[in-house]
Amino acid sequence: MTVVAVCQAAGTSASTTTAVLLSAMLPSNSPAFVAECDPAGGDIAAWAQLPVAPGWSTAISGSDRTWSAIMDHTQELPSGLRVMTAPARPSQARAAVVEAASGFAGLLALMPEVIVLADCGRVELDAPVWARSAQLTLLLVRQATVSAEATVARVDRTIEALEVLRESCRQVGVVLVGGSP
Repeated sequence: MTVVAVCQAAGTSASTTTAVLLSAMLPSNSPAFVAECDPAGGDIAAWAQLPVAPGWSTAISGSDRTWSAIMDHTQELPSGLRVMTAPARPSQARAAVVEAASGFAGLLALMPEVIVLADCGRVELDAPVWARSAQLTLLLVRQATVSAEATVARVDRTIEALEVLRESCRQVGVVLVGGSP
């Protein structure tokens, strides 16, 4: 499996949008899906007006830990893209995401042809659980445009997030998001 974890530094948004976009850009013959792995809660079901289940909550409550079980718990967006949704509430999402990592990451690691784009949300004091098992972790950083002080604060928070990720992730890349090149 190739897991690409998409994380964001404080003051940055768009990890969900970036994970969906990257997944949509993959060749159509690649077995791939977007997995909401943000312990703060998922957004995709609400955005796409999908039902709350199936998703991580239903996948972890079952005993089947096979590829077909994973696919049975994903949902399809109107574009055809498969998504594994997480609960919207942080209290439910955190438990589901952590349990999903322990129950399914090992299986997915045995499937080199599968690509998972994991939306891991904001980097806090610890690396997101799915980022720790990812082959590549992308840290999104939004360019500060307000003032020099805001830029310095954003750089400081980005450095902290990068240090957290480097301690426990295999490979980390930084993606600068801004209004101009």
